[in-house]
Amino acid sequence: MTAEMNASTRPVERSRAATFTVTILALATFGPYLLQSMRTEQAAVYGLTLLFLPIVFFRFRPEGGLRFLLPWVGYVVVATLAVIAPSAKPMPYDAGSLLGGLDNILAPLAIMLLIWSVVPERDAEGLLKRFCKIVAVAMAINGAIAILSTRVEVTDYMRPFWANEDSTTTADLAAQLGRYSGIFNLPSEAGAMYGVAGLAAIYAWSNRPALVALLVTLMTLGGLISVSKVFIFGGLPFIVIYWFWSQRGGRKVAALFGLVLIALGVVQSGLFSEWTGANYLGRLFVTSSDQGFLELYSAGRFDSDSTFNTVINQALAYNPLTGAGAAGWKIPYDGAIAEALIVGGVIGLILLSIVILSIFSLARGLDRSGQWFAFLLGAVTVAGSLGFSPLTANRISTVTWVIVTLLVLVARDRKHRTEPSDAEAPMLTAWTGPTSQGRSSR
Repeated sequence: MTAEMNASTRPVERSRAATFTVTILALATFGPYLLQSMRTEQAAVYGLTLLFLPIVFFRFRPEGGLRFLLPWVGYVVVATLAVIAPSAKPMPYDAGSLLGGLDNILAPLAIMLLIWSVVPERDAEGLLKRFCKIVAVAMAINGAIAILSTRVEVTDYMRPFWANEDSTTTADLAAQLGRYSGIFNLPSEAGAMYGVAGLAAIYAWSNRPALVALLVTLMTLGGLISVSKVFIFGGLPFIVIYWFWSQRGGRKVAALFGLVLIALGVVQSGLFSEWTGANYLGRLFVTSSDQGFLELYSAGRFDSDSTFNTVINQALAYNPLTGAGAAGWKIPYDGAIAEALIVGGVIGLILLSIVILSIFSLARGLDRSGQWFAFLLGAVTVAGSLGFSPLTANRISTVTWVIVTLLVLVARDRKHRTEPSDAEAPMLTAWTGPTSQGRSSR
């Protein structure tokens, strides 16, 4: 009797552990800095991994996720080897933080180990929608904070989320231009997160269009106020496409009418007329005679003498195969390509590209809404990679990796549900055999 009771309670315990894990990861992503340079999300990721380490050892199942796990482990190995056995050439720039660099590449690995051990595949879809709902609401609140920032000084309240020090941050410099990103230090990170959160809201609340409209409106305003090109030209178009696809029949007309009303309401509210960053936003849609669209939207990254090209050339000249290692260099990377080349060289860039491309393959095995969600998540990740690295950056990397790992479990669960179990296979054979014989005898 005792054994039966224990067996019956185990699935409940695992489900509670999975719910606790996914909820904590979602909430911690939007937490402030804690001790020194540790963020709340870092404490949650590594703390939960240590807490459930025995479960990781015995229940880790990467089925369906090897396309992410293997190249990422390779990326970690290459970045670590470059630290252990560095190039004999002198570095062109000062080395960055080794601890911070290791965190960037180890946190995704910890999330894969954690989710694929603790979360039962039968609970994956429900927990994915729970995670998406928390992220969507949090980013809508962040959008409201950004709107408030255009009228009220909130810097002192936001600083604990930007850094655990009193030095000038990127968010401080952006605010001088009227770019407000809420709890995010980098406008590009905020823009990518708005894009992912907008998709997440549509996926999780497909049956509540009014709520989705409210959340997406706040996110859109927040993305515009951050003046993030990642959001304006990447996230926002994909949100609109997904939103219209999710509507059925006459709802498409209602959705279009709602978008027009929202746009008119924002214009009439006078929000942008009193916003100091309105002119900066307007520059994204006007090119000068000596500046093309590519130069404008890439912030000059692809100019021959740009910092972006200079850094890439220096990385290839220093150690083209394996780069400078996890610590990297104390310079702005301005894109995932530069970061991968510096951290892991050409090998690291190839491995990172495999991981990003694998996100698009998640659509196989999902329902229609999940397919759109997975594909557009990959599109937003690619768009974000043009300005920073969404798979290693603060906050956004945790959200992206949790969604990816849960989508792997959702696809695995749907696959297993469509396959006959071991117990059903003999029954199927026993049933079809006599039937065929009976038909032939007739």
